[in-house]
Amino acid sequence: MALPQRQEYDLEGAAEYLGCSNDELALHLHRGEVRLGISAEGLDYDFAVLLKDLPPRVQKEITGVLADGEFADVLKPPTLDTEPDTSFKANYLYLSRENRQLLLGSSNGQIVQEFQDLDGGQVTIWLKAELGSVVMKRLHLMQDDEGWISHTTLTKEELDRFSEILTTKVERTETAKNPKQHMFNYPNLADEVARLMTDQMNQYIKENGVVASENILRDFIVERTYASYDHRDKQIEIGDEEDRPIYLSFKSFKRRYNNYFGQN
Repeated sequence: MALPQRQEYDLEGAAEYLGCSNDELALHLHRGEVRLGISAEGLDYDFAVLLKDLPPRVQKEITGVLADGEFADVLKPPTLDTEPDTSFKANYLYLSRENRQLLLGSSNGQIVQEFQDLDGGQVTIWLKAELGSVVMKRLHLMQDDEGWISHTTLTKEELDRFSEILTTKVERTETAKNPKQHMFNYPNLADEVARLMTDQMNQYIKENGVVASENILRDFIVERTYASYDHRDKQIEIGDEEDRPIYLSFKSFKRRYNNYFGQN
């Protein structure tokens, strides 16, 4: 019987999973490119919520500064009147690079009240409507003498996220080395709009090494050419009044994008 896929790793296991050395992974940890995860299973909390989804005053109390510029009273913990609709139970929370550095610099431990989700959003945890926390400290030393942090692990989902970022960087680098391989030709019977879209797509590839998504290309064209948005009518105006502008709906732009560049 096959064992279920591991979700948590130590440093050696994570390095093996990524196919790199312990030292290489330790360097990415030091830079904050890979974050330490905290299993929420053992935490004493009722729910988690993104900081941005909290009432404005509670956000300011947590970050320490009120709307009038005064510092919040840290002796009185922030409280919530009701549980936000966007609250959730997390599998893992993550330490930001800044929090990790503070913990590594402390021998007595620190109280951590702000975390991150997998996508890097700031997360808070709550117990009985009061802001929750985790007491964390540095444990045994690693080879780089930075030490390990209590309650933390290297999660599969974080390693997968990091691996995907590395793969994207490699693809961009390879594309940038020889962008002509990735340039687009004008479509058959290309009109003014088709030529404009193709020219701007190729320019974006030259500058960034990747194919622009539909929304990014649309913004790029508006930024770089005589084109502007009409958000009310959901269309782009290409040219000006003297040049008899062309009006292209967002829907038509999307259809042309898919026809010229494929669905990216």
